[in-house]
Amino acid sequence: MYTASHDLKQPIHNMAGIFEELTRTAYFRDPEAIKLISYFERSLAQIFKTIDDLSAIVRGQREQQEIPAEDVALAPLVSEIIGSLQEQARQADATFELDFATCPVVTFVRPNLQSLLFNLISNSLKYAAPGRPPCIRIRSAPDAVSGRPILTVQDNGIGIDMERFGPQLFQLFRRFHTHVDGTGMGLYLVNRIVQNHGGRLEVSSAIDEGTTFQIYL
Repeated sequence: MYTASHDLKQPIHNMAGIFEELTRTAYFRDPEAIKLISYFERSLAQIFKTIDDLSAIVRGQREQQEIPAEDVALAPLVSEIIGSLQEQARQADATFELDFATCPVVTFVRPNLQSLLFNLISNSLKYAAPGRPPCIRIRSAPDAVSGRPILTVQDNGIGIDMERFGPQLFQLFRRFHTHVDGTGMGLYLVNRIVQNHGGRLEVSSAIDEGTTFQIYL
């Protein structure tokens, strides 16, 4: 996977360069040409994102093997992630509710935890319900039985039809909402990170009510 994604980058970069030069120098008589150009640009962006996501999957596996787990304070990490999504959050008028009082620190490979949370939080913004500002709740608490941390990311977005899509939720390249651009790798990557750490991921969701991810670390 790593070799394939690496080898694909150069020809795609070449295509992007040729296309950029074409749009800069060519004259298009057809009024539909501008629309076609935007389609092509969007397709190129999706290809780049897919390649980056493939690389991220391999990178996550390598980091799990090569980088030791450490104690990670959740509050500053989550604040950093929300800061990186500030523009999307502002445009959506999103609010965040954070609660790490009973479990402020977890032991995890920091870059993997950051990637995991970034995917879930950015998805909550991406799949917000029309006409309803996103409210994203992120909290941690010790499991009542084992005492191990449970990390929860909950939103009030458009939700997922679990009866229809539940068994396919973590499959590679599967997408459940086509009105938003995506590659179908985010949840696959999140689940792989959690499994590689020895945990499990549970999902509950209702259409037009929202989705809750519970990560048992």
